[in-house]
Amino acid sequence: QINKKNDIDIGVNAAESYWKDASSYRYIHNVSVPLLQLSSEDDFLVPPTRKLHYCLNNPYVIVLHTKCGGHLGSNDGWSNTATVKFIDAILQQENENESKNQNKTRMEQKEMRRYYSSNLPSKL
Repeated sequence: QINKKNDIDIGVNAAESYWKDASSYRYIHNVSVPLLQLSSEDDFLVPPTRKLHYCLNNPYVIVLHTKCGGHLGSNDGWSNTATVKFIDAILQQENENESKNQNKTRMEQKEMRRYYSSNLPSKL
């Protein structure tokens, strides 16, 4: 039974109500930056395939699913290592993209100088 006080839910009447309220699956379609979703077969709180298709339909979401690890990787701390490696990979990609963009900008500037220097009237 849902307890209400001043129209605010302060409890749930069933596990399904809790999962619907606490889960991010309703918002995952809005994710537009890299997101790592960790899950484990032996997670005692969250079923391993629950709403997984929502994550798999978003190209920004990377799903890492393991046979063991427990809830939040608490069994052996593997989630910390996976998260750090994910963040490192994202930062490395961002640095590579930034370098490519800087090189592209330099080349565009050189092309513009070359174009203007060859197309300027001889007398200004």
